[in-house]
Parts: sequence; C-alpha cells; structure tokens
Amino acid sequence: QQGVFSGNMILLAHSYFLGNDPKQLERMKPYPPLATLLVAEVTRRHGHEVAFFDATFADGVDAFIATLDEVRPSVVGILEDNFNFLTKMCTIRAREATLAMVSAAADRGCRIAVNGSDASDHPGLYLAAGADAVITGEPELTFVALADAWARDNSASLAEIDGLILISTMRTGFSWSDSSRTSSSIGNFFARICSAIWLMIFSPDT
Repeated sequence: QQGVFSGNMILLAHSYFLGNDPKQLERMKPYPPLATLLVAEVTRRHGHEVAFFDATFADGVDAFIATLDEVRPSVVGILEDNFNFLTKMCTIRAREATLAMVSAAADRGCRIAVNGSDASDHPGLYLAAGADAVITGEPELTFVALADAWARDNSASLAEIDGLILISTMRTGFSWSDSSRTSSSIGNFFARICSAIWLMIFSPDT
C-alpha cells in the first residue's frame, strides 16, 4: 500500500476517457458527464467536501492517480455517466480504466463505490479489484448514504443501505434490495433531460 489517506474529502470521477474512443475523438463533440456531476452536487448539498475528476480529456488513468495523490480523499466514487450512451459502446476499455482506478484508490486506503451498467452486470470484477460497494440503481441518493455512513465511521457496516452489492452479499447469496432501481424524483428529472439529449442527437440535420 502507498499509505492510508485521511480526512473526509470525497473524490468523484467517471471513467470515460475520450482518448479511448477513436471515433468520438475524431468527431470531437463530447458530452458533459451530467450524471456524475449530479451526484457531486447532491453530495455537496448534504454537507460533504467533494472534488471532481473529469476523465473526458484526461491523459489516461495516470491523470486520475495524480489527482488521487493531490486530493488525498478518504472516499472515492467512480460513477458512470448513465446519461451518456457512449459509455455503453466502449465497455471493455471503460472496464479496464475503472478497474485500474479502483485498484489505485484501494492501494491508498480509500473507501470506494462504483456505479454503471457493467459494474451492475459483473460486480465481482469490481469488488475483487478493491471496491467496497457497487451501486445498482440511481446513484445520487445511495452514494450520499454511503458518504454519510463513512463520514461517521470509516468501517461502518453498509448492510442497511439499499441498492448495494457488497462482497458479503455475493458470498452469502443474499438478494440485495432493488429499491434504488426506482428512480428518485431527481433521477426522473434528469432522465427527461437525457431523453431530450437523445432526441437532439438522433434528430435530422444534427
């Protein structure tokens, strides 16, 4: 390990590196990571100190590691931008990047939560890499619950937080709650924004 980080700083990130997507890099019309930014804002509003790493134009995972060493967070959330359909089109590269980011954060003693379609489909990969929890549904309120729990006790039990896949639940075969799959009012609002973006993307002459 490279030393346990202290304090209550939270680092939020996503793993969509534009450089890993040659077609979109050539097109050069990237989308802002709305879902990840939403979680950052909601988490700040609940009284937590939050830093944000935007992978879009970053120079690979090394840039995230540099941010880790600069920010020295106690909690890391690597949350896929679920409003960006492009994240579903580079699954292997995104998975490799996320797992490397999780491993780097784990080496530094951070508590780690991940969210995204691939993490939900293959939670064991992310938990084995060092993640403490996989968020299965809308991440904003679930992540805040995690942040609150870890702020009170860095070793807090997460068993009572809905919408998580944990090492313990995978080992016991426990059926985790799917309550977080029901969109929150915030999620519904931004889902409408997402729909509008899709219409703009696929409408004629755009």
